[in-house]
Amino acid sequence: MARRGRPPLPPGQGKLYSMNMRVTRELRAHIVEGAKASGRSMASEVEHRLEMSYRDSDWGAEIAAAVRKEVKELKRLMRERDGKRL
Repeated sequence: MARRGRPPLPPGQGKLYSMNMRVTRELRAHIVEGAKASGRSMASEVEHRLEMSYRDSDWGAEIAAAVRKEVKELKRLMRERDGKRL
């Protein structure tokens, strides 16, 4: 017997959930402008920008850790060169 209803989503794609929200006129204008420029719907533009903000925050933590590691190594090299403790 054939399966009835909507076909299952492809692997890796999950169900999308509705999320209603209010924004200022200025923010809406930015969203409209960004959606037009990217060729996305307003909803897709908001979703994309939210995803990027979370991706960027994870990326920022990785960059900060790498910078701390480099600073630590530079201090070590300067101590070796100068014989001083920083």
